[in-house]
Amino acid sequence: MNDPVKMFVDRQKDFLSFFKTRFNIFHESNVFFRDLHYGVMAFLQMNGLPNRYSSSEELTKQVVAAYEGMNVLVRIDDRSWMMNYPLFKKAPVKAVVPAKPATPAVKSTAPTIPSAPTMTQQNAVAKLTTVQGEVAG
Repeated sequence: MNDPVKMFVDRQKDFLSFFKTRFNIFHESNVFFRDLHYGVMAFLQMNGLPNRYSSSEELTKQVVAAYEGMNVLVRIDDRSWMMNYPLFKKAPVKAVVPAKPATPAVKSTAPTIPSAPTMTQQNAVAKLTTVQGEVAG
């Protein structure tokens, strides 16, 4: 195993966490070769290592083979794998329970004090009084 592949094996958690930020992956999701290839290229670039397209493609094949051996990737076919990484399990979704109805307010037996009329109410009363005066007169 050469140094770049060893880096991906030794820093498996770092690479997979980085890869998860780039692609929407989780435990038991499908992963495709080209996604892995672009993830390897970006990880190499982030670490300041050379990452030519063709050489990184060959490196990706070696990394995939190493992760298959570690059972992190389970082969589906030549270009796709299932992610077997329990740390990436989705949180279970709980059913939403409707809120309990509010308890009815206790009616107070104290007498209510009427509030002062608003300006709109005062204007309406003044207009009504004026109209009634004109009709009566």
